[in-house]
Amino acid sequence: MEPETFTKEAQKIASKIIAAYGKTPDELDDLEKQIFGAFLFGTINAFAQEQTAGKMDWQSEIQIRIAMLAVFSRELQIPLDQCTGLYEYLIECTQEDFHPLLNQIIHHGIDGYYCLDRPYTYKTYFDNVVEEIRNNAVEEQ
Repeated sequence: MEPETFTKEAQKIASKIIAAYGKTPDELDDLEKQIFGAFLFGTINAFAQEQTAGKMDWQSEIQIRIAMLAVFSRELQIPLDQCTGLYEYLIECTQEDFHPLLNQIIHHGIDGYYCLDRPYTYKTYFDNVVEEIRNNAVEEQ
Protein backbone atom coordinates (compact mmCIF):
# COMPACT_ATOMS: atom_id res chain seq x y z
CA MET A 1 0.00 0.00 0.00
CA GLU A 2 1.28 3.45 -0.86
CA PRO A 3 2.34 5.54 2.18
CA GLU A 4 -0.27 8.25 1.54
CA THR A 5 -3.05 5.65 1.28
CA PHE A 6 -1.81 3.89 4.42
CA THR A 7 -1.89 7.17 6.36
CA LYS A 8 -5.40 7.98 5.14
CA GLU A 9 -6.64 4.52 6.08
CA ALA A 10 -4.98 4.79 9.50
CA GLN A 11 -6.75 8.10 10.07
CA LYS A 12 -10.10 6.55 9.07
CA ILE A 13 -9.55 3.71 11.54
CA ALA A 14 -8.62 6.17 14.31
CA SER A 15 -11.59 8.41 13.55
CA LYS A 16 -13.99 5.45 13.71
CA ILE A 17 -12.63 4.32 17.08
CA ILE A 18 -12.67 7.82 18.57
CA ALA A 19 -16.22 8.42 17.30
CA ALA A 20 -17.36 5.20 18.97
CA TYR A 21 -16.26 6.68 22.31
CA GLY A 22 -18.86 9.40 21.88
CA LYS A 23 -16.61 12.42 22.27
CA THR A 24 -15.00 14.70 19.75
CA PRO A 25 -11.22 15.18 19.96
CA ASP A 26 -11.92 18.66 21.43
CA GLU A 27 -13.76 17.02 24.31
CA LEU A 28 -11.00 14.54 25.19
CA ASP A 29 -8.80 15.46 28.13
CA ASP A 30 -5.07 14.76 28.23
CA LEU A 31 -5.51 11.39 29.96
CA GLU A 32 -8.04 10.21 27.38
CA LYS A 33 -5.75 11.35 24.56
CA GLN A 34 -2.87 9.36 26.04
CA ILE A 35 -5.04 6.26 26.38
CA PHE A 36 -6.28 6.66 22.82
CA GLY A 37 -2.71 7.26 21.65
CA ALA A 38 -1.56 3.95 23.14
CA PHE A 39 -4.62 2.06 21.90
CA LEU A 40 -4.33 3.47 18.38
CA PHE A 41 -0.60 2.74 18.35
CA GLY A 42 -1.51 -0.93 18.75
CA THR A 43 -4.37 -0.73 16.27
CA ILE A 44 -2.33 0.93 13.52
CA ASN A 45 0.54 -1.51 14.05
CA ALA A 46 -1.90 -4.41 13.66
CA PHE A 47 -3.18 -2.78 10.46
CA ALA A 48 0.42 -2.50 9.21
CA GLN A 49 1.12 -6.14 10.05
CA GLU A 50 -1.91 -7.15 8.02
CA GLN A 51 -0.91 -4.95 5.08
CA THR A 52 2.63 -6.34 4.99
CA ALA A 53 1.61 -9.94 5.70
CA GLY A 54 3.81 -9.75 8.80
CA LYS A 55 6.93 -8.87 6.81
CA MET A 56 7.83 -5.52 8.32
CA ASP A 57 10.91 -3.67 7.13
CA TRP A 58 12.40 -0.22 7.64
CA GLN A 59 10.02 1.28 5.06
CA SER A 60 7.05 -0.14 6.95
CA GLU A 61 8.40 1.34 10.17
CA ILE A 62 8.67 4.78 8.57
CA GLN A 63 5.18 4.43 7.13
CA ILE A 64 3.78 3.58 10.57
CA ARG A 65 5.61 6.51 12.13
CA ILE A 66 4.20 8.96 9.56
CA ALA A 67 0.69 7.55 9.99
CA MET A 68 0.88 7.68 13.79
CA LEU A 69 2.09 11.28 13.78
CA ALA A 70 -0.83 12.17 11.50
CA VAL A 71 -3.27 10.32 13.79
CA PHE A 72 -1.89 12.01 16.91
CA SER A 73 -1.95 15.50 15.42
CA ARG A 74 -5.08 15.35 13.27
CA GLU A 75 -7.36 12.86 14.98
CA LEU A 76 -6.38 13.41 18.62
CA GLN A 77 -5.37 17.06 18.16
CA ILE A 78 -2.16 16.62 20.11
CA PRO A 79 0.23 19.51 19.45
CA LEU A 80 2.70 18.54 16.74
CA ASP A 81 5.70 19.27 18.96
CA GLN A 82 4.48 16.55 21.37
CA CYS A 83 3.62 13.89 18.78
CA THR A 84 7.16 12.63 18.16
CA GLY A 85 7.84 12.31 21.89
CA LEU A 86 4.61 10.38 22.40
CA TYR A 87 5.45 8.06 19.52
CA GLU A 88 8.95 7.36 20.88
CA TYR A 89 7.53 6.81 24.37
CA LEU A 90 4.97 4.31 23.07
CA ILE A 91 7.72 2.39 21.29
CA GLU A 92 9.42 2.00 24.67
CA CYS A 93 6.10 0.94 26.18
CA THR A 94 6.05 -2.09 23.89
CA GLN A 95 8.45 -3.55 26.45
CA GLU A 96 6.11 -4.77 29.17
CA ASP A 97 8.45 -3.99 32.05
CA PHE A 98 8.88 -0.36 30.92
CA HIS A 99 5.22 0.60 31.51
CA PRO A 100 2.93 -2.40 32.09
CA LEU A 101 -0.34 -0.46 31.87
CA LEU A 102 0.41 1.29 28.58
CA ASN A 103 1.81 -1.97 27.24
CA GLN A 104 -1.51 -3.60 28.06
CA ILE A 105 -3.45 -0.77 26.37
CA ILE A 106 -1.25 -1.11 23.25
CA HIS A 107 -2.04 -4.84 23.14
CA HIS A 108 -5.74 -4.12 23.57
CA GLY A 109 -5.35 -1.81 20.57
CA ILE A 110 -3.91 -4.68 18.56
CA ASP A 111 -6.94 -6.77 19.52
CA GLY A 112 -9.15 -3.77 18.82
CA TYR A 113 -8.10 -3.73 15.19
CA TYR A 114 -9.92 -7.01 14.77
CA CYS A 115 -13.09 -5.53 16.31
CA LEU A 116 -13.53 -2.64 13.87
CA ASP A 117 -16.89 -4.09 12.88
CA ARG A 118 -18.05 -3.85 16.53
CA PRO A 119 -17.27 -0.23 17.50
CA TYR A 120 -19.62 -0.33 20.50
CA THR A 121 -16.99 -2.42 22.32
CA TYR A 122 -14.59 0.55 22.32
CA LYS A 123 -16.81 2.83 24.42
CA THR A 124 -17.10 0.28 27.22
CA TYR A 125 -13.38 -0.42 27.12
CA PHE A 126 -12.36 3.24 27.22
CA ASP A 127 -14.89 4.10 29.93
CA ASN A 128 -13.50 1.30 32.11
CA VAL A 129 -9.84 2.16 31.53
CA VAL A 130 -10.30 5.89 32.10
CA GLU A 131 -12.28 5.26 35.29
CA GLU A 132 -9.72 2.77 36.59
CA ILE A 133 -6.79 5.12 35.95
CA ARG A 134 -8.59 8.09 37.51
CA ASN A 135 -9.53 6.02 40.58
CA ASN A 136 -5.94 4.78 40.98
CA ALA A 137 -4.65 8.35 40.70
CA VAL A 138 -7.03 9.49 43.45
CA GLU A 139 -6.05 6.57 45.70
CA GLU A 140 -2.35 7.35 45.25
CA GLN A 141 -2.81 10.96 46.42
